[in-house]
Amino acid sequence: MDFRSFSFQAPKDWNQLKLDTYNSNAGIIITKNKDSIFYDYGPYSNPLDETSAVIIGGKDLMELLKVNLKFDTTEFVIIL
Repeated sequence: MDFRSFSFQAPKDWNQLKLDTYNSNAGIIITKNKDSIFYDYGPYSNPLDETSAVIIGGKDLMELLKVNLKFDTTEFVIIL
């Protein structure tokens, strides 16, 4: 699959859905099992490095929100 900014080899039954974006290369990859992989690559995209993002699992996020529903999660990278 070729995404202009990057490419990788994927199974032939995966599909690419491009999003209409202004300042980044973003879209969704749909797998054979209808799972979706979102990508966003550009100058304003989250770098996903551990120094600028909090990586948290979905279950841990739910526990956190039980304690404080208004917790600011805008900088979180959520792994489901």
